[in-house]
Amino acid sequence: MKEIEAKILEVDEVSLLDTLQRLGAVREFSLPFHAVYFDLPGHPITNRGESLRLRREGDGVMLTFKQLVADAPTGVKMREEKEVKVSDFDVMRDILTGLGYLITLEMPKTRVQFRLDGCHIVIDRYEGPFSHVPPFMEIEAPSLQELHASTLKLGFSLSDLCDWSTHEVLQHYRREG
Repeated sequence: MKEIEAKILEVDEVSLLDTLQRLGAVREFSLPFHAVYFDLPGHPITNRGESLRLRREGDGVMLTFKQLVADAPTGVKMREEKEVKVSDFDVMRDILTGLGYLITLEMPKTRVQFRLDGCHIVIDRYEGPFSHVPPFMEIEAPSLQELHASTLKLGFSLSDLCDWSTHEVLQHYRREG
């Protein structure tokens, strides 16, 4: 499946929730997520701009591989996403580490997801050691045009869009010392 998405950093969560409600967005869920990212020694997956993630989403577990597929406009990330449900988070984690994959990042977060005009609008709040990262919004859309339209409808500018990965967001907000 082709994924077209962008982030907007440091959103005012209360204002954004009010805007989503005013626009008639449908709240789909609010769940705790626990993500573990994997790579091989030397980080070839990350160095190619790809990611391999195991994520607990409420009661479900998903294994996801994402590959960059095209040069996207500034602020937008386009990737091919392959995803499969997994029955046991801990067993899948053990399989991957047993095959030689290294855990490069482990992080908890809370995600609130809405649907608006065919797009997924999510508000992510990192927890634990990453709780200092301000909440941000992510828009995932079926097309670039729909992503841009939703961005503007929500009151943001296209220049607010950010194509950073999770690793890049964390690097941006890295705490010194």
